[in-house]
Amino acid sequence: MKNLKFNITHRGRVYHVFIEMGLEHSFKNKSQARKFIEKYKSVINDNIVIMGAINEQVNSLVMLYYPFIPNRIVRDLHIRNVDFNDCYNRIYNPMKVYVQFVQIRACFNFLEQRLDLMKKYAQRSKRPVLLNQLYPWIKTFELIYRSYQRDIEGLTDGVNYRTELKKLPLTKDTENEEPNNSRQFAT
Repeated sequence: MKNLKFNITHRGRVYHVFIEMGLEHSFKNKSQARKFIEKYKSVINDNIVIMGAINEQVNSLVMLYYPFIPNRIVRDLHIRNVDFNDCYNRIYNPMKVYVQFVQIRACFNFLEQRLDLMKKYAQRSKRPVLLNQLYPWIKTFELIYRSYQRDIEGLTDGVNYRTELKKLPLTKDTENEEPNNSRQFAT
């Protein structure tokens, strides 16, 4: 697999990792930045590989049902496949040192459109076998898309050293309060 590249820059006492336009993370030391990059790379690689596998399965279903699919739908599926492949190839842009997150999002969109086109065709033409073949891939796509969003958000939330949680000091009003017990039994 092609190697993802992230630059670590040093300004003052802070290390920065550039993710994409307008998104940069700051760390106290270089080892924290490297650890973040390793997690980020694994999340991206895992999801991109699975996305490519789903696309190949959709391609095989299109070719299997090609003689039965109307020309208009075949053309739309082909256009979305070409767009998906273009975006997929641009994810690892050799000219730049960062991952093209816009391309990842575009790949997810094109793949979702292809799955929707196939599902609508199968429903309209009453092809239950095709629907049964599509449903696991649609479900897998939904799971991987939600997982990707959750993983990326999880990595980007709270990684900046300035956003560490701080304990608030207790005030005189709250020091002597009893904890609220929600379980009270009638006697």
